[in-house]
Amino acid sequence: MSGELDETADARPATAPRAEKATLRAGGELGKYRLDRVLGEGGMGVVWAAHDPDLERAVAIKVLRYAQASTQLRQRLLREARAMAKLKHPNVLTVYEVGTVDDRDYIAMELVDGATLDTWFGHATYDERWNAVLAAGRGLAAAHAAGVVHRDFKPHNVLRSRDGRVLVTDFGLARGLLGEGDGAAIADHAPATDSITPALDETLDAAQTPNRKNDSVLDSPLTQTGALIGTPAYMAPEQYRGAPPDPRTDQFAFCVTAWQALTGERPFKGATLDEMRASASNGVAHISAKLPRAVRAVLARGLDPEASKRWTSLEELLDGLERAAKVPVRRRRIAFAVFGLVMASLVIAANVRADHKKSAEERACASPEQVFAEAWSPAVKAELARNPGVRHESLERVAGAFDQFRDKWVASYLATCRAPAGKTRSAKLGCLDGVRDEVSALSLLLRSAPPQVYDQFDAPGILPNFKGCESNTPVASTPVPADQPRRGKSLALLARVMGLRGVPRDQLGGEIATLQSEAQAIGWPPLVASISVLAGNEVLRRQDLVAARALFVRGLEGLATTRNARLEAIARLGLLEAGAVELENPGAQVPPDARDPRGKPTLHPELFRLLAAARGAAGSDDMLLGSVSLLDANLRADLAQWGRYRQAYADALAAAAEARKRFDAVGDAPRIAQVFAAEASLYLRRADDRALDDALFAARQGNELLERNGLAPLPALEELRAEVAFMRRDFAEVHRRLDRLASTHAPPDDAAEITGRVAIPAGVTTPVTIVAWHGDLVGDRARLYTDARTVDGDIVQAGPDGSFKIHAKPGWAIAAETKGLRSRPKLVGSGPVALDLVPTTTLSGTVGGKNLFGVRAFARYAVGSATLTIETPIEKDETFDLAGLPPGGFVTGASGAAGHAHRIVLAGATPTKLVWPYGEALDVIVRGTLGDDARVWLVRGTLVAKTVADIEKSAEIAVAPLGPIGADNTDAGRELYSAGDRHAVITGNADGPVTACAAASAAPDAPVACETITVHRTLDIDHGDGRFASGMTPLLVRVP
Repeated sequence: MSGELDETADARPATAPRAEKATLRAGGELGKYRLDRVLGEGGMGVVWAAHDPDLERAVAIKVLRYAQASTQLRQRLLREARAMAKLKHPNVLTVYEVGTVDDRDYIAMELVDGATLDTWFGHATYDERWNAVLAAGRGLAAAHAAGVVHRDFKPHNVLRSRDGRVLVTDFGLARGLLGEGDGAAIADHAPATDSITPALDETLDAAQTPNRKNDSVLDSPLTQTGALIGTPAYMAPEQYRGAPPDPRTDQFAFCVTAWQALTGERPFKGATLDEMRASASNGVAHISAKLPRAVRAVLARGLDPEASKRWTSLEELLDGLERAAKVPVRRRRIAFAVFGLVMASLVIAANVRADHKKSAEERACASPEQVFAEAWSPAVKAELARNPGVRHESLERVAGAFDQFRDKWVASYLATCRAPAGKTRSAKLGCLDGVRDEVSALSLLLRSAPPQVYDQFDAPGILPNFKGCESNTPVASTPVPADQPRRGKSLALLARVMGLRGVPRDQLGGEIATLQSEAQAIGWPPLVASISVLAGNEVLRRQDLVAARALFVRGLEGLATTRNARLEAIARLGLLEAGAVELENPGAQVPPDARDPRGKPTLHPELFRLLAAARGAAGSDDMLLGSVSLLDANLRADLAQWGRYRQAYADALAAAAEARKRFDAVGDAPRIAQVFAAEASLYLRRADDRALDDALFAARQGNELLERNGLAPLPALEELRAEVAFMRRDFAEVHRRLDRLASTHAPPDDAAEITGRVAIPAGVTTPVTIVAWHGDLVGDRARLYTDARTVDGDIVQAGPDGSFKIHAKPGWAIAAETKGLRSRPKLVGSGPVALDLVPTTTLSGTVGGKNLFGVRAFARYAVGSATLTIETPIEKDETFDLAGLPPGGFVTGASGAAGHAHRIVLAGATPTKLVWPYGEALDVIVRGTLGDDARVWLVRGTLVAKTVADIEKSAEIAVAPLGPIGADNTDAGRELYSAGDRHAVITGNADGPVTACAAASAAPDAPVACETITVHRTLDIDHGDGRFASGMTPLLVRVP
């Protein structure tokens, strides 16, 4: 037994797995994956290198042994996948898929070419080890932010790839921060046989591997119920006492790892558990180690024997380490900077003496690269490379964007310099100087930005657009003063305001106030306005509209005496965007002379004014003008929907086309794709005979643009294409599009594993899928669930004999399906589940009504408190075919959008004859104290209700969330609007009494306030293309 509690002992060299030879072999398949070779093996399972033919990539697949796949191990594998799937971070290993084939559970994950940190430390320099430790810390901090405690963090559970990526792995022991039962599996680790390290770094059980060599049983992870959890060499003192792990125990393990990385040995030693516990309980005050004093102090706090005295979070600890490491470097940099300034002064003085007639403008034109060097240069790139945790490929992508930007800026600067001297040239050069200063602040921010900023760097949206500087009316920021120290302080403040996104919500107001105070003290008036406007953008992003408006207005007030066209445009655009969500003065009437020349409704006067101001301030800046035009398109689309006339749709599409042209001028592919998504949505909202074709064409253009530029799919485009495919009954395409947006599916943590068997008819060879759920499950004729993201439960495949294991709880619903066959939905009980597959049936019928575009027919099964709904689109001839119906009783009905609402109309005595109502639109305005989940319901007829539960028993009901009155205001409602009101516009209300009820929340027992109104159709317009328009009636409901 070793006197040191080292890492988990290595397993025997991996060979072809003993228990799997008959079924899993090199060259064979597991589902869609081709198995290439074994990477590691333990008593409970094996890790394979494999190939994914769909995405043409190498993967690692972790598989439980068929014979050893106990309930506990299967739960642990799924728990591991769930923990990994929660974490989307550059320093956490990626899980691609979790699945079951032939009753064998597996996880498909990233295959990393590299080694664990414990094997790599000995070959790395101090700086490399330092950067790796910080990067691993960022991954662990991301786990904490996602609510996951690792519970076994150590160098052996961190990978470093050949290209320098550092990845936290092996979340097999992980639990949620809110607590779970401790697992009973005993985990150990089987290393790879070559340099390809499998993802999740093996947590296979070595307890059943007789030939395994252990230096110390105390080196292995202990995960027994009620016992120790973790690896003793890295465990905090409270873990020895049986205390549940939390982020502070992870912090302790991280500090042990960091100490080991930086000094070559761990701080605590011992040959037994008692010795190790005593060593860890004494802290590090008495331990001698070669560590910088500031770094040691940070680690010592994280290693304090009392958990309450450690850092409040791992993020705080990491910030402390970064500050500690920069202390001596910062002093050296200051010294070199002072020397550089002195030398620069001497050179400038010499130049002035040599040619006192040469102007500053001419000197700048002689060397524009030098003018831009402060913002970007090889030296600046080297500074960014010292940012710990940043992946090399991410840094290179960011650097490439800066290189291209610098080259274009220098070319523009030289072209401007060649123009005749005068006010126009000076204005253009000043504009370009202002752009340079924005980039200088951005590069300052990147010096300390977290790695994810580099990974998600959106160059067209972050780097400023200087095309406006090339026009005769330049639009850009005023250059920061050249004199020191004002320049350095100003750029530093601008960098800090750019980084406000990382400030917690409860600290944001204080940080903005501090920035404004510091800006005031610097004594450069434009800086105060800049801080206000840029901070206003961040507050607006967080939907604090009142605070955002105040910041934009303060910024504009400061700009009144200091001309800064770009900042003014940004502030005006911010006010417009805030107004599009919520108006300050929603009840303002449109003056007679401001109405549309055609006599149709026009934009609210507040929006009209804000739109004109934003467009005027944007000048010739394509990025700003594109943003204004896209907002304009959305405003006019709402106007078309509530005004019920075609021209507004044409105006909205014209505004979208203008936005696309502007973004195209600056090469902003992501925003062009967003415009295509907006256009596709507009076509669907228009709901005429060409809507599907036009929407699909626009969405395809957006997808093709993203693919050409190597960009990720845009969720809005995928959902739009799925909607079009559904209306065309192409369900395979619906599922393909929506599955691209679904992450690895995992059941709720509190669901237990149950067993069952499906009776599969003879001759059926297609896979059988089982779905267990609670709440509502919505499917179609081809699949029990249309969108995997909405399944609140578990999805598995049955084995060849029909047996299955699935996570569910008593009272949930469960059903099985394969091609053309489905089982009767039934309740989960306390014992095994038996399901019988039978042929599905089809119900055909008709729907009477108008405006049926997008309306769906459905059959709904009640299964205890859960429901299963099978939907199908309605044909142009007003017929429907509900195919894929399983056995059992159901009710039919129609459902679809009704303005802001979703309307459901249940069928009467004849399930094949459905009715979709047509009539007046109601603008239901609600006044009172409302929660975020406030709702409004419309019910046909007169209803007396006390709670939300009373309303939801109705046969025809429309329900809508309540939103602020902004771009979706209506002419009719304006007479009742007051500041602070919320509303919902609900269309299709037939003549007769209608009851509107509102509640401060959607809880079933929430009290409701109701008003009944008799609807009389005031307007009826046939557009001649299948669409009909009706009038609008306002209704006010007061909620106490």
